[in-house]
Amino acid sequence: MADLSHTLDILRTLVAFPTVSSDSNLALIAWVEEYLDAHQVPHWRVNESASKSSVLARIGPDMGGGIVLSGHTDVVPVKDQPWLTDPFTLTERDGHFYGRGTSDMKSFLALALAHVPLFQASGKTVWLAFSHDEEIGCLGAAPMAEALVQRGADPSLVVIGEPTMMQLIGAHKGILSFETIITGREAHSSMPQQGVNAVMLMGELLVTLNRIATSARATTDVDFAAVTPYASVHVGVIEGGTARNIIPRHCRIAWEVRPLPGTDVAALLAPFHAQVETLRAAMQAVDPQCSIVTNQLTNVRGLQKSGDDAPHLAHACRLASANRADAVAFGTEGGIFQGYGLPTIVCGPGSIDQAHQPNEFITREQLERGAEFMVRVGE
Repeated sequence: MADLSHTLDILRTLVAFPTVSSDSNLALIAWVEEYLDAHQVPHWRVNESASKSSVLARIGPDMGGGIVLSGHTDVVPVKDQPWLTDPFTLTERDGHFYGRGTSDMKSFLALALAHVPLFQASGKTVWLAFSHDEEIGCLGAAPMAEALVQRGADPSLVVIGEPTMMQLIGAHKGILSFETIITGREAHSSMPQQGVNAVMLMGELLVTLNRIATSARATTDVDFAAVTPYASVHVGVIEGGTARNIIPRHCRIAWEVRPLPGTDVAALLAPFHAQVETLRAAMQAVDPQCSIVTNQLTNVRGLQKSGDDAPHLAHACRLASANRADAVAFGTEGGIFQGYGLPTIVCGPGSIDQAHQPNEFITREQLERGAEFMVRVGE
């Protein structure tokens, strides 16, 4: 059984930093830097702003190869969630450790930091890449991947420590999120011919998105058979209108596509954009000031499956004591690192079922398995 006392001390500290994506993570970054300084590990801030930063550190010699241990420092909000304990205080009960970020994904960061002395003793090169703002679109991943490339890291493996129950993940879907805003023309509800009803027009776009979602189910990927084996389209927010007796001028939806790694998203959404053009022409025939605007909010790249004989996959299997890599429906920063030519897998302690939930927890058993993984990295 692994000695987790040092890991738990670090996890307790990391959880206490309320690094919700809407707030600063600089206090956590500063603490990590002090910890690295105490171990004489060189480090650099990446993509630093007035309130956010990532941190990159190199343990061992400055040479090619090595392993990158990557994770994000931000967490999702706790507002309006029915927590039974303080979400920013690590609380142990019956072999479970509760707190925001315990599964997603500060436990992986704590395990990596706790094993810094082991990595140093090994003489191997291990990079720590702790990013910001993953939860709102993986905003820190591309600058981090660029920093690794610019420093000539050329790792043999990048491990994204998202919660997978320490199962090896070699492929995942992407995430593209959008908002569509219709601006129509207000009028009295007794004279609809004088207005342009933004809500009812949005209804036509919703029907189109629903048809796209249905048709997408016909194209499946056997690698994703255990999860959702097709690209999904989902509308999560709709808002608009002023009162029952006013033709609404505004309507907005927030929606997303979770494509398979091989999905042609432009072709998938072509019917939606064609419908937008048709509706726009009809609206502007009534009032040229009317408009339909779609803004892309995020674009998280999917992780493409590597060949079974890929060297980095064999390496990852040894570290995770696995004989294969599976696929998952949720997205990570992995596809972004892969897009920079870095061989990437996803593997970390904790369950995705706990991510974003009230009373989020990680078990002692998962922390022990994570510690075993880190020991193998050091070996």
